[in-house]
Amino acid sequence: MAQKRFLITTLVIGEEIEALAEYTLPTMRDYAQKVGADFKVMGKTGISETLSPYYEKNQIFDFFEEYEKVLYIDSDILVSPDAPDLFSLHEGDRVMAIEVENVYKAAMNEKNALNSTLGDVEWTAKYFNSGVVLFTDKYKSLLNTTDGLIDKWIDAKKNGLVSGLNDQSIFNYRVNQHNIPMQYVDRSFNYTKAWGSFNQRFSKYFIHYAGLKGRRLKMIKRDSALLKSTAMRKLLSKSPVLVSILDKF
Repeated sequence: MAQKRFLITTLVIGEEIEALAEYTLPTMRDYAQKVGADFKVMGKTGISETLSPYYEKNQIFDFFEEYEKVLYIDSDILVSPDAPDLFSLHEGDRVMAIEVENVYKAAMNEKNALNSTLGDVEWTAKYFNSGVVLFTDKYKSLLNTTDGLIDKWIDAKKNGLVSGLNDQSIFNYRVNQHNIPMQYVDRSFNYTKAWGSFNQRFSKYFIHYAGLKGRRLKMIKRDSALLKSTAMRKLLSKSPVLVSILDKF
């Protein structure tokens, strides 16, 4: 039997994301080649019709027919050439992500909303961001779209009964529902402005431009060019003040 391979994938839907992807996808492809993984870009499927485009990353469920581990990266993320191999850091069958319990202020409200809508679970696992997640074959149930759970959440939100996020909400709920073991990695692998010091991003590995709508295309285009230069990466990683100055233009 042939050895199962690793996959890196992202999701590109809509004109805005396509514009970002022109600059982010090359960094992901380079990273996949560096770590010996395949690379695949997901697009729109029937999931958008039956559920919502927000759940299109659940296509990954079917990828486990071929792959043992799948690393998902949001399409508004630049991967630094200095990024280490996440697959080599991964332990066993755990699901790997970045914990954001302390910076996502609505986490407790969302947990309560999920419990009231989908049934009470004990929240033993820390809340994580779904912009970078390493999924495993053993726990592919995390990506299930056919058991009605997502439908209930969508209906409750549509009817104004609860508020919360989309795929991220469901992933966190399922982890706690099924006691799926987690491995939390350093925020350098999913670094957003939520951490409060986005001018330090050039010293990080996966730079996530979430929450920067209206600015992120310009920033991603410029930053992608700067990341290509080893000298500039080193300079900017040590000079957050200089990054702050650049961000004003």
